[in-house]
Amino acid sequence: MANTKASRRQKKAKARQNEATESPALPDVKQPDSAAAKTTPENHKHCNQVRNEPIEDSVTSAASSLANPVNHIDTPLLGSLPERPFSQPSSPVRLFIASLGNPAPYQNSRHSAGHILLHALQSHLGLPSFKRSKPYARGFLSLGADVGRPELTLWQSPASMNVSGSAVLKAYKHFVSTVTSEASTLLVVLHDEMEAGVGQLKVRRGFMSAKGHNGIKSVQQSLQSAGLMKTLLDGDNEGRLVKIGIGIGRPSGGTRAKDDVSAHVLADFTHEERMDVEGSVGRLVGILEDESARVAA
Repeated sequence: MANTKASRRQKKAKARQNEATESPALPDVKQPDSAAAKTTPENHKHCNQVRNEPIEDSVTSAASSLANPVNHIDTPLLGSLPERPFSQPSSPVRLFIASLGNPAPYQNSRHSAGHILLHALQSHLGLPSFKRSKPYARGFLSLGADVGRPELTLWQSPASMNVSGSAVLKAYKHFVSTVTSEASTLLVVLHDEMEAGVGQLKVRRGFMSAKGHNGIKSVQQSLQSAGLMKTLLDGDNEGRLVKIGIGIGRPSGGTRAKDDVSAHVLADFTHEERMDVEGSVGRLVGILEDESARVAA
């Protein structure tokens, strides 16, 4: 009887050993939900302090959240607009037109007005569809040179608004390296503007106060740190840096309360508001022509 019990114990021990070998027990470790943390409205508030995050993190986050790199911005609502082609000045000028905004799920929000107007410009001028470009900081690129329009390069930032600077810097430096002619270059930045009515355009040149706009603050800091601001200003305070604010208006009642402002900029445009924003594309073309002529003079 004793031998039988010992034999049974040996068989059970051997079985447990085999189970441990085939299916090792793994500790139940709960991983932090980092993806959710990166896409909360708190991280995208219009009036937060600019964070010094590495651009690789922002670009990776944007890349993972945009499953379709071509159609992530809604198709422009305006099927046809009055003809307003872009006319190049006599002296060649190469424009790098960069839009600031946020990746999904805020890519069609008021905060991304720059992206929305950039897509309207691409559609209006018949430029190539946007494609992700690794040399351009993994942003979305519409290259006018592909259709015989080398004066126009459209680029959509892949980074979150408040940390746009590093991506803009990398993309702009690559753009400059591709300009082999004697043409002048002009950096144009499209961004949302609460201090203007919906669809109105506000032009500011050179290195000026960001007026609380953290996207512009980030861009100017990155350009200045890289030593490019002096080159862009050309000895004056206008030079070859132009910022164009696209009006999104203030929250109802004109409140400046942080929570109300955050909710306002992260909400999508109404249908009518979006029509007003896209409808400003003709005025945008006129501004680009005027700025090109100024730089060429």
